[in-house]
Amino acid sequence: MKSNFFEPLKCFPRSTELMLVHPSWTLGLIAFAFLLSIGALLLGRHFGLPDQLQPDDIDGMMKRSLLNLVVLFPFELYFLPRWVIATDAGAPDPVSTTEGRDSKDDWRQSFEERWGRVFLARIMVGAAASIGFFLCLVPGVLVLIFFGWTPWRVLLRGEPIITAAKSCAKSMALFWPQVLMAAAAIMLAVLVFNSLAAIAADNIVGGYAPLASNVAAAASMVWMNAALLGLYQWMEQSGVRG
Repeated sequence: MKSNFFEPLKCFPRSTELMLVHPSWTLGLIAFAFLLSIGALLLGRHFGLPDQLQPDDIDGMMKRSLLNLVVLFPFELYFLPRWVIATDAGAPDPVSTTEGRDSKDDWRQSFEERWGRVFLARIMVGAAASIGFFLCLVPGVLVLIFFGWTPWRVLLRGEPIITAAKSCAKSMALFWPQVLMAAAAIMLAVLVFNSLAAIAADNIVGGYAPLASNVAAAASMVWMNAALLGLYQWMEQSGVRG
């Protein structure tokens, strides 16, 4: 059964449902990301980086990005994927016909068995995409389009990396226009939200603007993963219907 082209945008309202599956965990994850970002901000001050970088300060932006990457590494590596698999297992309206879906009781064991492979899958996809971008822009884009969901399948369905990559390529061959449209909408929403939050923080809280912006960034990071999870679930549901 062919779905409406804009049906994947249901991941936006779906993200609210997913964030409320474990509300205390969601708030805790946002708080943890906020604290880590504060740590990155303080480390930046220690290394002489200003709290608010100028648009033409390319060197400062690169240093800030690298610092954030290092500080947020445990969050991205362990805590965020743990929240994603727990949310998927407890989500309402599950895809009952999807093989490999974890129940509310066994997701913890599944996560401990898979998170190392998830990390490896992310490295492999990132390295392949980076090489593609270095050689020519198009190959890198194609890698992200057809294999970007590989770590998600390894995490949520426990598939081996190669099997997950093949499954992703098969799904994206069917749904890539709709998935790209929804993913672009998610990224745009995050960008607009963070930009508006930064402007509001400058006008309302003044000297505490960096802290307020970090809260907004932490919340948008968690929301983005909830929306992407909703989009991933839509792909699985569409594959089942097809």
